[in-house]
Amino acid sequence: MEATVGNNKPRFIDFLDPHESNEFWIRLQQVFDNSNHSLESLSKQIGIPRRTLVRFLSKQTHSDVVRMIYDISFACG
Repeated sequence: MEATVGNNKPRFIDFLDPHESNEFWIRLQQVFDNSNHSLESLSKQIGIPRRTLVRFLSKQTHSDVVRMIYDISFACG
C-alpha cells in the first residue's frame, strides 16, 4: 500500500517499516486524502507552515516520536 502527499507521489510504503506505528502514518494519510482539505487549508487551520505539514505527512519529521509513543504504550500495557 502506498500513501501519498501533494501531487500523488508515493512518500512511503507500509511494507518497508514493519513497526506498528506505520499504521498510524497510513491511516493519517487516508484521513487527509479523504478530507476536503488541501495542504494549504489544513496548515492554515492547524496553525503550522505548509512545509512543516508536508514534512510531517511524508514521515520526514517526527516519525521517531510517533514510534516512541507506540513503544511506550506497548511497554506500559
